[in-house]
Amino acid sequence: MSTLADVETQAQEARDLLRGGLGPAYVEGSGALEGAAAFIMGAVPKSVDAARREAFSGTRGLILRELMGFAGLDEDNAWMTNILKFRPVGNRVPEATTIDAFKTSLNTEWRAVGSPRLIIPIGNIATGVILGTAVPVVSLFGKRKTIRSKDGTIREVWPMVDPIHGISAPVEVQYVIEKDWERLGEWRKANG
Repeated sequence: MSTLADVETQAQEARDLLRGGLGPAYVEGSGALEGAAAFIMGAVPKSVDAARREAFSGTRGLILRELMGFAGLDEDNAWMTNILKFRPVGNRVPEATTIDAFKTSLNTEWRAVGSPRLIIPIGNIATGVILGTAVPVVSLFGKRKTIRSKDGTIREVWPMVDPIHGISAPVEVQYVIEKDWERLGEWRKANG
């Protein structure tokens, strides 16, 4: 069985193999450790996350938690994390090789919190990692995708816009973001 200690060990190993470019602070996920209904993942920790060593701990996290409420999700039934467990130096966008180095620890983390059927990637990078696509993913936000893993397990993937984009967006865009989360909530109610 996978544990969060395994996640940290694998993430440290990935960081060491990359030899630089990532900050020193390991950023843990947070939320439901057992029986999580959803696995919510961003791409990289923000500066406040690195300072607090917890994913989605700043303004982005506050907005995310508010949006999660539209879908009936909270820290008691969802796990929130990032693909990278260390903040990139200079806030740079991670290269594909950096992201690839952390896929093993991400998969271990998903298993450690109970392999939730619902996966919610936040933003372009996380959506591309989960769906294996390099196409512009904006058209995928707020729409459920069913994927089947190599072992035949079915997962529901519901990509969402990064909540930080809602802060400065026009009211119309904020409305669309909220409606995406409401639709997810309706789907959850209908599909238990």
